[in-house]
Amino acid sequence: MRNQLKQVKSIYATDLAFAALKNDKTVVTWGNHRNGGDSSSVRQDEQTLQQVKSIYAGRYAFAALKEDGNIVTWGHNTHGGDSSSVRNQLQQVESIYTTLHSFAALKRDGTVVTWGLEGDSSSVRDQLQQVKSIHATDGAFAALKEDGTVVTWGIPEYGGDSRPVQQKLTNISHVKASKTGFVAEKTQPKNRYVLW
Repeated sequence: MRNQLKQVKSIYATDLAFAALKNDKTVVTWGNHRNGGDSSSVRQDEQTLQQVKSIYAGRYAFAALKEDGNIVTWGHNTHGGDSSSVRNQLQQVESIYTTLHSFAALKRDGTVVTWGLEGDSSSVRDQLQQVKSIHATDGAFAALKEDGTVVTWGIPEYGGDSRPVQQKLTNISHVKASKTGFVAEKTQPKNRYVLW
């Protein structure tokens, strides 16, 4: 494998594995096979891990965003490595966001696709449209929409439940995440913040 680790552009890591993105847009992986070190399961088609634009790492799995907007995932199945349940939706993806155990893909049309342990966004799926950006703690996601509102899902103790402050989550310009919570900055009134 050492001979493959040439012309490397960047390296990404889960807890126990690495993925190197090379200048030719191919990927080399090594480390614990269950945690993303073995990408052979997605290499059945020689084209699968080619033309890769960027790689995103959770704690036990990787997701690769390709130039054509498609996604390839590998690693621990229940921690985001298996995206087969949403594979047909993982097209025209703009960017990917990750908690420790799940992923969220923001598509070019402003919709969101999620998978992994905390990735179940079914309770807010109808609201995940016209999304501008996504932010993640270790166990939850917050989506900032074009209209300045915020939608959350994931583990409540990590910011996944914003119901106590939902009425305040309007006119939001920015959202920031820590490991366990979120803060949102309002445009009106200016310099006001909402925390949860």
